[in-house]
Amino acid sequence: MVVPIANSYSIIPLGFLQRGEQWRRLANLQLTVSGLSLVVSVPVLFLTRSLLAASLQVLLAELLFAVFAHRAAARMGLPAHLETLTGGETLAREFRHASWFFILGWLQGQADRILLGTIAGTAALGSYNLAMAVARNPGDAVSSSTANVLRVRLDQVDGVPEVRVAADKLLTRASLLSAVLVVLLNLGTEFVLRPFLGGAWTKPLDAVYPASLSILLTTVTWSLAPVLMARGRLAWGVADQGGRGSSCDPYRDRSLP
Repeated sequence: MVVPIANSYSIIPLGFLQRGEQWRRLANLQLTVSGLSLVVSVPVLFLTRSLLAASLQVLLAELLFAVFAHRAAARMGLPAHLETLTGGETLAREFRHASWFFILGWLQGQADRILLGTIAGTAALGSYNLAMAVARNPGDAVSSSTANVLRVRLDQVDGVPEVRVAADKLLTRASLLSAVLVVLLNLGTEFVLRPFLGGAWTKPLDAVYPASLSILLTTVTWSLAPVLMARGRLAWGVADQGGRGSSCDPYRDRSLP
C-alpha cells in the first residue's frame, strides 16, 4: 500500500530530472537506494527467513528514491519550474488516455499468467515466471530506458518528420543493443544458469530462448506511447489495446505516463 504512494510522490521530480536529461544522476540515485535497501533487508532475510525481507527491500528502495529524487530536483530548480506550469483541458485528456493505456497494457501483460495458473497450476506458473524473469527483465530495462529517453527527445521537436527522425535514430541503436542482449542472455542461460541450477530446471530454462526474442519487439512497442503522446494521439493506442490487444507490459519499470 505504501509503495504506490511513494511512486506517486516521485513522479514529478522524476519527470523533471528526465526532462533535464539527468540520466547519470538518476542512475546513481537508483544504485544508492538499491544498495541501502539491501544493506537493511539482507540481514532481515537471514534473521526471519520470510518474505518480510523482500517486502522491506522494495519499500525502502521506493521511499528513499522518492525522497532523494525530490532533493535532487529541488536543487535544480523544481519549485520555481512548478510555479510556471498550468494544467488545462489537454493535460487532463492526455492523462486520462495515458492511464487507460497503461492499465490495459498491464492487464494484457498479466493475462498469460492468469490463464497458465488456472489451467496448469501454480507449479507450472512458478516455472514460467522464472523463465520470463530471466528472459525479459534485462530487456525490459532496455525498453523502459529507451522509452524514457525518447520521451525527452520528442519533447524538443515538433512536426511529424522531426518526430520520425528522432525516434528512428534512437530506436536503431536500441534495437542493436536489444539484439546483443538476446545473444548474451542465451549464452548466459546455457553456460551459467544451466550448470548452476541443474537438470531440475531444464524446462524453464528451455523457455528462456524463445521468450528472449520478445525483447526485440518490446523495445519498439514500448516506444510507441511516447510517439503517440508527442502527436497528441494516445487515444489511438488506447483503442488498439482495448480492441486487438498486445503482449507488451509498458509499465513494469520507471516510465512516466
